Amino acid sequence: MGAWLAGTILVWFANQNSPIIENLVQKPSIEASTVMVKLEQREGRVVLRHFAAELDRRLRRHWEMVEIGLGLTVLISLFLGSSGKRYPGLLCVLMLGCVGFLHWFVGPEMAKLAPAADFVQDSQASVMRDRYRSLSDVYSTTVAVKLALGSVLTFGLIKRRRRRGTPDLD
Repeated sequence: MGAWLAGTILVWFANQNSPIIENLVQKPSIEASTVMVKLEQREGRVVLRHFAAELDRRLRRHWEMVEIGLGLTVLISLFLGSSGKRYPGLLCVLMLGCVGFLHWFVGPEMAKLAPAADFVQDSQASVMRDRYRSLSDVYSTTVAVKLALGSVLTFGLIKRRRRRGTPDLD
């Protein structure tokens, strides 16, 4: 559970490449500025933003696959180490449901809309970009729900272990 929650938090924070891009465009290094002279700042920003967004999407996609493996491992562990209570397994299944929803429904839809949404200027109106942003909000909300479920599950498992007591090894 710790690896699953920690990995989710790390990936969530690692997916913040857009501010890095804005910083690179505003204050490029000497080497980058020689290449960026050939592009207008607006064009360079769009290309770099697309690149950062593509990295974010790939990272999330790979992490979802790892999460499925970790989730199944946790679920099997809960099943084999069952103490008769079903809520830990149910929480784990709900977490896996969140991952599945993101991996098979939200992620592919975002991938379809991404090229059109990434290359639209901020000043232009775009239905595709608005839909992409809505899906991005759904993605973030689902991750937050998954983290909340995981926190409740972890707290419950720790509390249950303390209640049962562990034998002293003295």
